Amino acid sequence: MAEAIRRADAYADAGADAILVHSKSSTFDELHAFASTWNMAKPLVIVPTIFPDVTETELEKAGFKLVIYANQLLRAIIKTSRESLEVLRKGQAAAHLADRIVSMKDVYQIVGVSQLESDERKFLPVGADDVTAVIVAAGFDKNLMPLIKDRPKCLLDIKGKSILEHQIAALNECNIKR
Repeated sequence: MAEAIRRADAYADAGADAILVHSKSSTFDELHAFASTWNMAKPLVIVPTIFPDVTETELEKAGFKLVIYANQLLRAIIKTSRESLEVLRKGQAAAHLADRIVSMKDVYQIVGVSQLESDERKFLPVGADDVTAVIVAAGFDKNLMPLIKDRPKCLLDIKGKSILEHQIAALNECNIKR
């Protein structure tokens, strides 16, 4: 305990804004003892992963000012994802998840689509919808012989479409149509 206090004091003296304390103990006792010994020169921060039954009220009473739930949300997401995948596997249709998922409106609100649209109007250049592209499709590379013996390399077939068609499709997906 003395070493932990010495280190916390050193960090506080060096200008740390807060002190994060952690323990390998599976109970809150050691950290509670630390908090009661600490002079409160800087706020205490705790990550209560291995003692989940300790409440925020208990942590606050002990002197902790900030609680970091470092992985609880990720672990909940993993569990929910597994359960949802099992529902999809059994039901084979997204409708079976309807009561477990948020609306797309909620998704757009959370990820800030309206702010993005506002920023696009503010920062995209006037006439951005009129973006055009020039695809340089000429050139000769002897290393591609005999593939280009009877056609330009932009017309080489890749999975049923020419390289040029793939480039045009990629540009079209970016709303570049001319």
